Amino acid sequence: MKKNILYISYYYPPSNSIGASRSFNQVSALRAAGHNVKVIHAENDQSRYINNPHHIKHTDDISIKSNINIINSAYNKSSNIKHWIVRVFPKAFVSSLLNIKLLLFGDERNWDTEENFKFVLSLLGEFKPNILISTSGPIENHSFCLKFKKYYQSYWIGEYRDSWSYNPMQPKTDPSDLMSRMLRLKERFFVKDIDLVLAVSPMIQEYYQKYFNKKSYLIYSGWLDSAIELPDPEIIIKNKTNKLNILHLGSMLHGKRSPIPIIKLFEEHATLRDAFDLFFIGRDTHLFIPELQKTQHARSVIRLIPEVNFYQARAEGLNADILLLLMMDDIGEQHVVTGKIYEYIYLNKPIIALDSNNSEASKLIKKYNLGFVCQSLSELKDQLIELSLVETLEPDSSNARDAFNVVNTMSRLIDYVDQTAFKIIE
Repeated sequence: MKKNILYISYYYPPSNSIGASRSFNQVSALRAAGHNVKVIHAENDQSRYINNPHHIKHTDDISIKSNINIINSAYNKSSNIKHWIVRVFPKAFVSSLLNIKLLLFGDERNWDTEENFKFVLSLLGEFKPNILISTSGPIENHSFCLKFKKYYQSYWIGEYRDSWSYNPMQPKTDPSDLMSRMLRLKERFFVKDIDLVLAVSPMIQEYYQKYFNKKSYLIYSGWLDSAIELPDPEIIIKNKTNKLNILHLGSMLHGKRSPIPIIKLFEEHATLRDAFDLFFIGRDTHLFIPELQKTQHARSVIRLIPEVNFYQARAEGLNADILLLLMMDDIGEQHVVTGKIYEYIYLNKPIIALDSNNSEASKLIKKYNLGFVCQSLSELKDQLIELSLVETLEPDSSNARDAFNVVNTMSRLIDYVDQTAFKIIE
C-alpha cells in the first residue's frame, strides 16, 4: 500500500552536506517506490556547505528560511578558527563546552518554531501523512516533527545518524555520566512519541533501546544511482600516467581527521611515490597545505583539493583506481559507520581503510570483501605495495551493492512498518 509521507530534514539539497545527500537518497527511493513524499527542509546554509548546482528541486520539496545566528555564520565560514580550537584546547574542555551549548540552546533552535509549523501546515493543505520521518541532526528535526505528530497522530519514524545525548567520540564519556544523563533528560521530551527509531549503526540501535526503551530498526544508509548525467572528471584523469590513482573523499572535520601521517609515509617511501598519485577531496583539506608544502617529495604526488559538489565527486571517484577510507585514531571510531562507505560501494573500486579501531565501516569491508583494512601505517604501506603489483583491481561488490542500494533498504523499512505497525492499526 502506497503511503503519504512527511519527511523533515534540516539539511537537504542544494546543500552539499553528507546529511543532505543521505536524506535526498532516502526521499528519492521512497518516491521511486510510488509513495507520495513531501519534504520540509531549511534553505541551504552556504556559510557551512557549498551549493550543489546540479540539484533539481521537486515540486513537493518545501524550503523554509532558517534565521542563522550571525556569530555562528561567521564561525562556520572559518574552518581555520575551528581547527585552531581543536588543536589548542584540550579535547575534554571543547567537548564540555559543546555539551553545555547543546543542553542550553540545542542545535538549530530557530528551526523548530510555531511560525514555521503554521507555514508548513498552510502549504500542506489537505495532505494527511500516514508516516512522519524526521532525521537527526539537528535534534530540532525531531522536536519540530513532534508538532506534526500531535497534529496528525501519524506513525512517526525518527532516524538517528548519531546518538544525540551520548557521543562516544568524546574523551572518557559514558552513558551514565552526569552530562549524558542531563542531555538524555532533555532529549526524552523531543522523542517521547517516536514510534520507531531508525538507527544507522548497532551502537545507536542499542543505545535507544536501552536508555529510551524505544523500538529500533537498524538501517544502513545506502547508495543511489545518479539522477543526472555526471559531469566530466576534472581532477583525476585516467591513464594520464602509468601510476594508480588513490582517492579519499570527504571532510577532514576541522583537522580532526588528518592526512599528515600518510603525507609523511609517502615522503619517506619512493616506492609509493613511484606507484601512486593520491588525491584528498573535501572540506578542510586546505588546513594541511602548509604541511604538504614543507615536504621535498610527497607534494609532487599528493593533492589536497577543496570540496566539490556531490556529482563532481562521484565523477572523480569513478576515475579512481583505489578508494582510501581514513578513520580517526580515536577509540570512539569503533562505533562509526561513515557515510562515505556507501558511496564507495557504489563506485565499485577496491577500498583500503586505515583504521586502528576496527570500526563498523571496516567490518562491512571485511564482511563483503570490499577491500582491505590496515590498522597501522606499516600495514598500509605493505598493502599498497602489494596492490601496485596486481594486474587488475576489480572487486566483486555485487552483493554489497544490492544490500546497500537505498531503494532496497527503504523498501524493506516500509515493509517492516506495514507488518509491525499498520496491520495492528488496521
